Amino acid sequence: MVLHESVLRPAIGDRGIMAGQLNHLAEVNAQLENVSVRVIPFVNGLHAGIVSSQFVMMHFPTNGDGRPSEPTTVYVEGFIGALYLEKPEEVERYEAVFTSMWNSALNEAESTSFLNQVAEDFNK
Repeated sequence: MVLHESVLRPAIGDRGIMAGQLNHLAEVNAQLENVSVRVIPFVNGLHAGIVSSQFVMMHFPTNGDGRPSEPTTVYVEGFIGALYLEKPEEVERYEAVFTSMWNSALNEAESTSFLNQVAEDFNK
């Protein structure tokens, strides 16, 4: 998962709740091998994800012959509904956006430290 700093700074609920959620996210990121959270800080500037809004890349398991059971699908939730995109050219564009975001983000250890620092800011 890639998160931009802009989604970490606004207080949702009270400050203690925010601090607890961010500390938990940092802990999960540091301890679970199947979880990878990376943060794009404001100082890293613009990236392709700015124009795409949030999305989820869904990859499906392979079947008996080694091919995916379903095509990779991009889920995009909007204000009035959701889109499921699976045309190869659509998926490729979102994969490029994700790669750009991933490359703009801090590494996992730096992201964990960043999450802890933002949590500490909420505790002040």
